[in-house]
Amino acid sequence: MADFRYHIPPPIYLRAETGQLTPTSIIASIISIAGAGFRLSLVLNAVGVDMATADVEIQKIARAISEYAFTLKQLALTLDSAKSIATQSALECAKKIANQSQVVFDDIKKMTELDQKNDERGHLQAIAVARRVQWCSQKHRVQYLLGQLESLKLSLSIMLQVLQMGKLLVSLREEPPRSPPSEHTMLQERAEIQNMVVVRHWSLVDLHRLYGLAEQEVEEKRNHHRIEPPSPRYDGISQT
Repeated sequence: MADFRYHIPPPIYLRAETGQLTPTSIIASIISIAGAGFRLSLVLNAVGVDMATADVEIQKIARAISEYAFTLKQLALTLDSAKSIATQSALECAKKIANQSQVVFDDIKKMTELDQKNDERGHLQAIAVARRVQWCSQKHRVQYLLGQLESLKLSLSIMLQVLQMGKLLVSLREEPPRSPPSEHTMLQERAEIQNMVVVRHWSLVDLHRLYGLAEQEVEEKRNHHRIEPPSPRYDGISQT
């Protein structure tokens, strides 16, 4: 069976004194992956304009990647500005989400096999498709990849909201104290986080459904290739 599930890397972030990655290097890595997403979106947009094919929703995928990459970069910048309240666990969780999205980016690139042509300065000059884009025959897989990005983006949004909540709580203990957030503000923040958790739950339920459809699509494609039409018979036909 085809495996479209998340590829979760093992945790590799320990204390800085052990020679492992520091919070700064983790954040830089996350920003780098966001940059890779922006570049992939740029390439896909160029391909979409070049092909001008309604059946291949390249621009839709490019937009989803761009929106996800923007949210990922915002989280990295927020983590950078909130190092005093961001725990090592939060940094590792953000990096794990970024790694999962990198796998999705790689899957999309494999489905296009883009051939880029650059000028002598290395600037992108033209983009050609090395072979016919396969998305038309793998629509459920495309939807599953988009569902992965949407689910990951919701996870990023929850982290952003939690960090915002953390900043509000820290402001209550600052010396000299700033204007404390109102009780209404705190309740609103909690309600928004709880609502986003519910939204993400239902996105995972839908993602499971899309995964099943993608597997079924692959299985149907395999069965189609197994069943070959019988060769034509020429019995009784004399050759002159």
